[in-house]
Amino acid sequence: MASLRSVKDDHRQIRSIVTDLETSDPIFPSMDLLRLLFWNCRGVDNNIFKCNLVEIIKAHKPEILVLMETKVAFSKLASFFNRLGYTISTIVDPVERVDGIWII
Repeated sequence: MASLRSVKDDHRQIRSIVTDLETSDPIFPSMDLLRLLFWNCRGVDNNIFKCNLVEIIKAHKPEILVLMETKVAFSKLASFFNRLGYTISTIVDPVERVDGIWII
């Protein structure tokens, strides 16, 4: 039977990892520049969402968008995202009551 670690051991290990991260150089320095936007948007086919997204993109310039609960098929808004400079990577369009997820 495997022994369980104590909470103190877990805290000690977490502190050790955090200390190592603070004192060492990043393993992937270019990853510091990667910008992701995760948004549980609950519907992308409305003007409020589109205006807000354009403002967020202008301000933060995310490289990858992950939109959840899209509620519409990507084909309906593909040209909107192309105008913003994004191309589709992976999509799961909504099916019946299950909402979609897009990685753009």
